[in-house]
Amino acid sequence: MKKICFFSGDISRTGGTERVALIIADELAKRGYEVSILSISRGEVTAFDIDKNIKLFSLHGEERSSNFSNIRAIRMVRQFLISNDIDYIIDIDIIQGIYSIPASFGLPVRVISWEHFNYFVNVGDLAQRIKRKIARLLASKFATKIVTLTSKDAVCYGDNLHCHEKVLAINNPVISDFKSRCDLHEQTVVAVGRLTRQKGFDLLLKAWERTIQVNSEWKLMIIGSGEEDASLKALAQELNINKNVQFVAATKNINKYYLKSSIYAMSSRFEGFPMVLLEAKSFGLPIVSFDCETGPREIVNKDFDGLLVEKENCEKFSDALLYFMNNKNIRKKFGENAFNDRRYVLNSIIQKWQAVLV
Repeated sequence: MKKICFFSGDISRTGGTERVALIIADELAKRGYEVSILSISRGEVTAFDIDKNIKLFSLHGEERSSNFSNIRAIRMVRQFLISNDIDYIIDIDIIQGIYSIPASFGLPVRVISWEHFNYFVNVGDLAQRIKRKIARLLASKFATKIVTLTSKDAVCYGDNLHCHEKVLAINNPVISDFKSRCDLHEQTVVAVGRLTRQKGFDLLLKAWERTIQVNSEWKLMIIGSGEEDASLKALAQELNINKNVQFVAATKNINKYYLKSSIYAMSSRFEGFPMVLLEAKSFGLPIVSFDCETGPREIVNKDFDGLLVEKENCEKFSDALLYFMNNKNIRKKFGENAFNDRRYVLNSIIQKWQAVLV
């Protein structure tokens, strides 16, 4: 069976990118592939459970080092590929191609560049944005395949980088037994994600201020950790909505919070293919989401299992929340439709990955 190396910046992170990569890696290991995970730094542990046969490696134990240059990283990745006789290296985030592609030159190693953002998003500081741009160009020329999360992004890659023949869209999977289902009686709206500007929790709090002026019996639960933790709590204080907002740190036991909720809210400014929407729907939660460039509109069946709102329009977001909050029967109808959506079950997604690894 093929030897596959998933390549991450730091697989110990708790973000959706790392989580879905571990899900794919875990399932491939269970199907007989020899799987390893290599991180640039601090990758000796994971925040999520994985198959015991998956081996974890790290190039460097610390996040940064004055002796850890890009050239050195490329050399170390190349030595790892040779020493472990790797057949495929899968970049967890296309930016890793800045290392993996040069490292694989002249070797019988196939590079799969996995894009987790939409094509028109380039996050990070100036150095990171430059690296991502270079990595995308390298992938368009030298990667065996580029895997995007949405069909729209696959088209954008093909059109802008002239690499249609090597781009393939593979959605993220939902992990659920479809047995646990919300009864939608709780007067709680839940939102999950890293507390960063991308996730737009500041917009959600502003929408929530307007919402509870109409219906003050409900509460908003925001689950996650991140650099905006203090500023978001300060904003809730400033808006005088503390009594109706609960912040919960990132947790592995997220399912119990879904089950205690009746509406899922996504306020992101941009997304790739957000797993939290898949998870929320698998518990039968109706969705209210900003209609950002990619992601939500591929997951949410508009006006059937969720409501898509003009992006960053807090007033309309509030109206959509109130529509579900004040109409229990409609909430249940949308929730049932969400629960019955089986488009993204794990088995079908893994089959697409296996087709790439031939």
